[in-house]
Amino acid sequence: MSEAIRLGVFDVGLVMLNYTMAHDAGILSTVEKAAKSGMGIVAMKTQAGGTVKPDASLPKELPPVSQTALLKWALNHEFVTTAIPGFSTYEHLEQDFSVARNLAYTREEEKFLADKAFAANAEFCQQCGECRKDCPKQVDIPVLMRSHMYAVQYRNIGMAREVLSSAAPGRGLEACGACESCLVTCRNTVQIGRKIRQLEALAVNSLFHTRVL
Repeated sequence: MSEAIRLGVFDVGLVMLNYTMAHDAGILSTVEKAAKSGMGIVAMKTQAGGTVKPDASLPKELPPVSQTALLKWALNHEFVTTAIPGFSTYEHLEQDFSVARNLAYTREEEKFLADKAFAANAEFCQQCGECRKDCPKQVDIPVLMRSHMYAVQYRNIGMAREVLSSAAPGRGLEACGACESCLVTCRNTVQIGRKIRQLEALAVNSLFHTRVL
């Protein structure tokens, strides 16, 4: 985003922005600076993975009110022009439309956002790539984390497979099989080793096409 501001040739910027980044003043100030330079800001990944918990062993889902609260949080920033929240049901569309009509938080939404544990429990990968430094196999960890999000939280195996196949040869999930334990540490809150094990379990169960592995 900083480079886009420097070049000054972009009319619109598509930016990953959600409540798990609320503590990151650097990101927020950079996006705001881009908006002030004249760039329209479109927020994506506003729902931080949706209602399904990132740990596949936990069946509990977030309440519907969490999704309107998260979308409102993104849109309540004056520097955000619009957002593109994901949806897969008519109920999701109705939630999105209700936010468009009124950005004021309800009491339930305020209570949800006040729970500081959410940001950590969401384990949202910000795709910073800092974790790559820890991996002796130079695995493309951000790709694996995106694939996990699609497979477990979005329940979209097709998209998960497509993302996983984008890793360079020798830098995907197949490289993780030689390690007994993961040495990679997230600079935020993502449990990388656990998510990789879950991806491997999905692969064993043939949910990913064998050519990817």
